[in-house]
Amino acid sequence: MSGVRIGLSLRTARERRRLTLAAAANELCIRPDYLRALENEQFDRLPGAAYARAWLRVYAEYLDLDSGPLIAAYIVDHEPPAEPEIFHRPLPVGHHLPVRPLFAIGLATLLFAVGGVFFLGLTGDHAVTTAQPPAAPHHARKPVRIAPVAERKPAPRPASAPVPVFMRAVGAWDPYGDHAEHDYEAPSASDGNLTTYWRTEDYSIALGKPGVGLLLDAGRPVAPRRIVVVTDTPGYSAVIQAGPSATGPFHAVSAPAAVSTRTAFIVRSSAERYWVVWITHLDHVAHVDEVSAMR
Repeated sequence: MSGVRIGLSLRTARERRRLTLAAAANELCIRPDYLRALENEQFDRLPGAAYARAWLRVYAEYLDLDSGPLIAAYIVDHEPPAEPEIFHRPLPVGHHLPVRPLFAIGLATLLFAVGGVFFLGLTGDHAVTTAQPPAAPHHARKPVRIAPVAERKPAPRPASAPVPVFMRAVGAWDPYGDHAEHDYEAPSASDGNLTTYWRTEDYSIALGKPGVGLLLDAGRPVAPRRIVVVTDTPGYSAVIQAGPSATGPFHAVSAPAAVSTRTAFIVRSSAERYWVVWITHLDHVAHVDEVSAMR
């Protein structure tokens, strides 16, 4: 046992800053029940050991704690052991089978050879008669008409399955504002975890500008056929934009749409490296939980 009280350290630091679990969860974009599980050291309620280590580091550093000792204590006291791998050792070069199996194989081979010679000796004196086909009758046969075989049409080829296109959310695109909009939360929109998200600022009256967006980097020019946006705040309006540079300009490559829980934008564009989920209308705040692309 390490002797480090992980949950007590987290809870004490949070209460010292007079923060509620809900407030911390809102800032970190981590569900409150997961933060509560960290403080109660109920790590079995988390999705897995990798999530436990990652969220423990994020939560500790958010509370101005040294995450190193806490993570080390988690690994020693709480992380489940890895399953052992079983390796099969091959036989060393020059390894011989035991003598008894070799003797049995040799004896069986000898008996089979002797039996074959004896069988050939018994059948060698008998003449072998080849069956002849019956003679054809002398009367003329009517020609047989063979119906033509209908030409088969090739079966239609199945449509190719969609291929995922890698895109990484790297920041916010806010050219009409202060050029920042929760940029540090952007990676949460492409981490494969629907419990985390990137969010806009809270616009209580109206957006007050042409739009704000989430910037994605494909690493190289790509041409996806559709981009899927998942959100837990449906109802805002958005359009997909694309361009060759992270600093713009970007042009619309899809039709605008009201975003539901899961919305697929059909994309018509040449290959571009940078892509934007451009939000043009929202009610207070908009979340982008996950963005994926396919071609």
